[in-house]
Amino acid sequence: VEQDYWSRQLFAMATYMDHYTQPDDKRRAAASVVHLDEAVASLHELGSLSLRNLTFCKKVYDYGAYDPYEHDHFTPGQQLSLYVEVDNFHSHSTEKGFCTSLGSTYELLSDQGTRIDGGEFPDVEDCCRSRRRDFHVQYGLVLPKALPPGKYQLQLVVRDRGSDKIGHASVAFEVA
Repeated sequence: VEQDYWSRQLFAMATYMDHYTQPDDKRRAAASVVHLDEAVASLHELGSLSLRNLTFCKKVYDYGAYDPYEHDHFTPGQQLSLYVEVDNFHSHSTEKGFCTSLGSTYELLSDQGTRIDGGEFPDVEDCCRSRRRDFHVQYGLVLPKALPPGKYQLQLVVRDRGSDKIGHASVAFEVA
């Protein structure tokens, strides 16, 4: 994978500097970007699984497009949506396209670190004809009905089934 990264970088530089084969600067730049995108995809394969922007949301539209709650105060038994962005995931090429498989678990912890609740979310299976550059997941979660008032933390663990990489994220909230 590392060798592939460097090869793609060299192809990008050679393509961009080849004024003879392609005298048009814009077309040369566009052709170079193809190699750079592949180089970046190789780096994602090397990097650890990264989870960003773990947020409780009222509505999720798409990657990076969501309506978060104005506050982090919830009630026992409340149904919530949880949004997270995943970086450096593995996609393998199949007849259906580039496929990604993620498994996720969570734990609810008190402010003292005591485990209150936890579980597994359904696996996420995604296939796309083009290699994904961004990936987000939306989970549904119902807070326990007997959750006493206080401060809590939700810890999310995501396992990339294709590479066996693991990512962690947490978000704090309060039960009123």
